[in-house]
Amino acid sequence: MTMRNRYTVKIFCSYSHKDKLLKNELEEQLERADISGWSDRDIYPGTNWENEIDENLEKADIILLLISPDFKASKYCTGKEMVIALERERANKAYVIPILLRSVYWPDAPYRHLQIANPNEPVTNSPNRDLAFAEIATKVGRAIDSVLKKQYSQDAEMLIKSHNYEDAYTAYKQALGYEPEDVVLYARIGDLLSQLKRYEDALRAYEEAIRLKPRNEQCLIAKGNLLVLLGRYEEALATYQVAI
Repeated sequence: MTMRNRYTVKIFCSYSHKDKLLKNELEEQLERADISGWSDRDIYPGTNWENEIDENLEKADIILLLISPDFKASKYCTGKEMVIALERERANKAYVIPILLRSVYWPDAPYRHLQIANPNEPVTNSPNRDLAFAEIATKVGRAIDSVLKKQYSQDAEMLIKSHNYEDAYTAYKQALGYEPEDVVLYARIGDLLSQLKRYEDALRAYEEAIRLKPRNEQCLIAKGNLLVLLGRYEEALATYQVAI
């Protein structure tokens, strides 16, 4: 089963048209093969623009709020798009990332509970705009990776339920590529490899989880059990003692 690039992350930009040039600069920095961006420039003549926007906003995995005085003043941005975005964020259906394009006074901003991509300085205040957008793109990239990891992890769990363990292992490995230091993923891979009786490989997965989180009782016990199966009793005893 081929897993690579099976998914793309859908990104929606909510912005004021007066900030279009800044939005375009951000999109250039965000360019990567595993995302599909959408904004109202993709609406073709003859389509219902409001329905088109709503549909893509509801499908988005990540919603970027491009904050500026004009965004704040836009009833459509704040009264429609941002409302839907925050509802989806509260329901854990999308990541919402505010980005400060220009300085704005907004002490009671509805997004203030969220982590802003550039909290210290708006993009236009930066002496190096390219660098500012590159740093923002890095943070958005982490959210993209998190979405992809979740999608492949869910694939793996579904495959395990259907007893398709080899493909589940492939899906977990793909998920791990997006977050190489995820302790939970290593533990799940260890459990799966144990089921496949690939004990040495499972042992390495548990050891990596323990390296990342030394006080990991579950993985220490699982490692001890594997060492018993492999006849490495003294190592198993030492591992159990650490767990205790």
